[in-house]
Amino acid sequence: MKYTFLLLFTIVCTYLPAQTMNFLFKGTITNHFTVKPEANSDVSIVQNGSKIASTKTDASGIYTLRGGVSIGSIFYVVFSKS
Repeated sequence: MKYTFLLLFTIVCTYLPAQTMNFLFKGTITNHFTVKPEANSDVSIVQNGSKIASTKTDASGIYTLRGGVSIGSIFYVVFSKS
């Protein structure tokens, strides 16, 4: 009985769609040395090597980023300046 349940559970979980977690990140990027806002900086969410969402900071260094990531996989918030 225990093995039947385990097999059934494994089969059901295999065919369930991946769950998604919605996110909203807001913030301000400032330069560590000058303590001034960093305009046009890139802010991205990366999961499994793919960029999920990205935006740029405004003239005041402010950004808002929203989207969805798969639950159970690590994701990163990446900040960069070209």
